[in-house]
Order: sequence, then structure tokens, then C-alpha cells
Amino acid sequence: MQETVNQNIIAALEDLNFNGWTPIQEKVIPVLLRNSTDLIALAQTGTGKTAAYGVPLINDISNSRFTLTPAVVLSPTRELCIQIAETLNSFAKYLNDISIVPIYGGTNISGQINQLKSKTDILVATPGRLLDLIRRHEVNISKIKTLVIDEADKMFNMGFINEISDILNRTSAKKHLWLFSATMPVELESTIGRYLNKPLTVTAGPTNSIADNVTNDYYVVDQSNKFKALTRIIAYYPDIYAIIFCKTKQIAQKLAERLVNSNFSADALHGDLTQEQRDTVMLKFRTKNVRLLIATDVAARGIDIDNLTHIIHYNVADDAEQYIHRSGRTARADKSGIAITLVSVKEQFKLQNIASTHHIIFHKHLVPSGDEITKQHILYTIDSLADENFSNDEISKRFPNVISTISENANKSLENMSKEEIIKRIISLEINKLPNDYNNDKDINIDNLEEITAIEKQKSDDTDYNIHRAIAASTNGFVKLKINIGHKTGTVPVRLISLINDTVRHKVKIGKIGILDDYTIFEVESAFAKMVICAFDDREDRRYNVEVYNNTLLQDDN
Repeated sequence: MQETVNQNIIAALEDLNFNGWTPIQEKVIPVLLRNSTDLIALAQTGTGKTAAYGVPLINDISNSRFTLTPAVVLSPTRELCIQIAETLNSFAKYLNDISIVPIYGGTNISGQINQLKSKTDILVATPGRLLDLIRRHEVNISKIKTLVIDEADKMFNMGFINEISDILNRTSAKKHLWLFSATMPVELESTIGRYLNKPLTVTAGPTNSIADNVTNDYYVVDQSNKFKALTRIIAYYPDIYAIIFCKTKQIAQKLAERLVNSNFSADALHGDLTQEQRDTVMLKFRTKNVRLLIATDVAARGIDIDNLTHIIHYNVADDAEQYIHRSGRTARADKSGIAITLVSVKEQFKLQNIASTHHIIFHKHLVPSGDEITKQHILYTIDSLADENFSNDEISKRFPNVISTISENANKSLENMSKEEIIKRIISLEINKLPNDYNNDKDINIDNLEEITAIEKQKSDDTDYNIHRAIAASTNGFVKLKINIGHKTGTVPVRLISLINDTVRHKVKIGKIGILDDYTIFEVESAFAKMVICAFDDREDRRYNVEVYNNTLLQDDN
């Protein structure tokens, strides 16, 4: 393949410590170098899809001359947009006449408009900002040669399908459309299919599945003990470097604050942060000044870090595709990783559905005790001391006199102590560094799982039954739900709608709202009734109770 790729691109890849093509690159790049075709490329997260389309794009542009922008790459998030542009620029570093410009929301549009006044070869964009610039007549995509949709499944899940359709309708039928995705839901395939012209489908490895080098673990605890379980698990892994996924930005921010207050190195990444704040958080995380990044799914979509040891699902993923996307953030570049899910009893069915849908094998573990955490820390310290790769050369170079003086003093101070005594004292010092919270704390693991599961399943079945009856009784496609807040708690329609939007990840159409003193009745589309109920059940604060409003069932209750 090297013979057909511009040698300047090969040189740039070698600067990036390139050591061979990944399976998706081996299958896609030769095809795109030889042929002009529409393409669907499916491969797991972290397998090198950016290079799979980036190398052919840059290679084509380097061998041709275009008067207008020849290629657009669509990205679901600004973080990924920036990352793609940086990666493509690194491939083109020795091709001085190629211009790659990222455009995304959350920042001043005037500066981006100024960038676009010069020649642009590859425009990397988020859908909303691209449409904004098109409507301002600052961007013309009517004659682009290639449109790449990266993370196509996530675009669909995030509700961008209307924007993508609008963008596609503004392009020429002669262009080539390349779809790159980790999964291919049936709904996405049917929606986007009408824009594809006899596409070539390339699959590298199993799709819609978790990577083999990811270990899938889970812990069952009461919802009220999730934070305690999380801190124990984090403490059990002294070298942990992880993303912790939460379902809402409120939970992410609160969880980060609680972890920091518990002396863990943590920060939050979510939609309420400004671009400057997000950049600061990511810089701290990439440089490991922060070891734990608490993030929502949307905010974390653009993160690509090779050395993550763990992914932690603080809130269980809504479906298998979301689980795969989250867990795919670890075990990159052929490394292994651990995906941990904290499961309340009620959420076990959600995890079981993920396991059965994509044949994922989950391993149940017990939340470690204080003694186990202490033992793990001591063993980690000893292993670090014994590591043959351990070196203090850098410190010796920076502080040669200090090291020499300390070594002399240490020899004098310890000369009358045996090796066994020194080891005991090192262990004692390490134990004293650990918080006392884990000592003599109660066991928070849940026993009698079958009995509790049966009870919770009955509750779940009852909810399903009530929803089905409500749908049958409905005449307008809406189901009435009841929530335990009303006039006495200051509830108004705008606040209720905001609460629902913040709690439920998907867009839900809300009908009539009736606010009483102690509770509120509101309508939602029938298809989303259970989703709304489950979303409120999963909230960490447990303040709200949402259920089917019984009055909708009166005709069946006589």
C-alpha cells in the first residue's frame, strides 16, 4: 500500500510512530485509493477509522487541484471535530499546500468565517455550525467531491439526522458519501440508505460488539450506595486512569465535586462548560494531572486517549450500542482495559439486555473491603519498587546534590535496621496514607440476588402492564404520567419541561400539562412513556416519582 500513498504522507505517518495498518485501514485505504465509490465502513471504536478515510482524502487532494472545497468531514461533537482536524493536519504536515479547517459551535463564528476566506481543502465540521455558515452563504458544499460522516451511529443517536439530511440535500448527486461507524442500527441504515449509491460495505472485526481486549465487570449495590462503591473501586486500583460515565450533566458535575471532596483527582466534562473550560479540563486529563474524568456521553464522544485503564459506567448504559461506545474508550491501540458497571438491583435487567443483545460476557465482582484495598495498595507499592523498569535517573539529573545527600543520610539512618524492618515501616507508612473511611465499614454488596430480582421484576412487569393499558386507553397517541411535584414546590410548565429534558436523554414530545398542589399530570408520546418513567427511577437524587396516571385506566377498572 505504501507504494500508492504519497511519500510525504508516509513520512508524516512515520513521525507519528506508525507501525503498520490496522484491519480497517488495510481494507478501506486500497479501495478508496483505486476507486471512486460510496462506502460504509464498520469497525469498533479506537481502530483507526480517521486514518482510513484521512489518508485517501489527503492523497487525492495532493494529486489534484480543486477550485472549491473538495471534502467535508462531519463530526458529532466539537471535541471530535478538533481532534479529527489535528489528526488530518498531522498526516498532511509535509504537504504545505493543503488546508484543513475545523468549524464547530461554542466559539466565535467570526473567526471561523475569516479562516474560510482562504482556500480550504478539507472542512471538518459539526452539523449545526456547518448549516449556520451555509445559510450565511459563507460555505458552499454544492460541488464537494466527498462527504465523510464520522461516528455515523452517534450522529443518529444524538438526533442529528435532520441536520445531516439537510446537508446531504445541499450536495451534488455526483459526490461520494463515506460512512464510518462503530455500529449500524437498522434505523440509521434505512434513513441514510437513500443517499447512498451502490455503496461498498467494509467490515473489520465484529461490529456492534465489544472489543475482545476489554474485560466487562459489574458490581451490584443499592442505588444509595453507588458513590461509596465507586470510591472503593477507584481506591482499589492505585494506577487508575479512567472516564466515569453519567447520564446527565447534573450527575456528572455533582459526582466530580464529591470525588474531589473525597481527595480523588477528578474533574467533570459536560455540556454546561464553555469551550475554554472544556479545553482546560481535557488538558489536565490528557497530561494526567487529573486521573478521573466524569463525563456525559455527548461530551465524551470526541475523546481519544490510548492509555485509559478503565471505563466506569456509574449510570448503566441505556442500550448495547451506548455500552459499546463508552467501553470502547479503553483498550485502544491493542492494549487491554476494564469496563466496570455499577448496577442497582433494578438496573440488572438493563445490563442483562445488553449482555444478551450482543453476547457480552459480564463478570460479577464484590465491592472490595477496606482490608482488600489496603492490601492492594501495599502490593502496588512493593511491585513498583521491584519493577525492573523503575528509574530515578531523571530526578538524579535534576537534583544531583539532593539525591546524593539524601542517600548518605538514609544509609546512616537505616544502617542498624534489617531489611525486614525497613519493609514493615514502608508498609506502615503506606497504610497511614489511606483514608480511614474504608476501615470497619459495612459490606455494601447485595445478597439474595434471586429473591430481590424477582421482587424488582414484578415491579417492572407491573409498570409495563400499566403502560400497555394506558396506551390502549389513549385516543391521541399520548399517555398521562404523574410526577410528585406541584404548585407547593413551585412547579411551572417551563421548569417541568426542563426537568424532563435534563433527565431523559432522548427528545420526548410533551403534550398537555396539569399542575395541582401536590402533583402534576403531564402527557408524553406513548412510545416514550416507559423511557420517561425509567429515567426518573434512575436519577441519583431519588426526589421524583413518575408513574402512569391511574385516571387514564378508569375504563378498565370498573
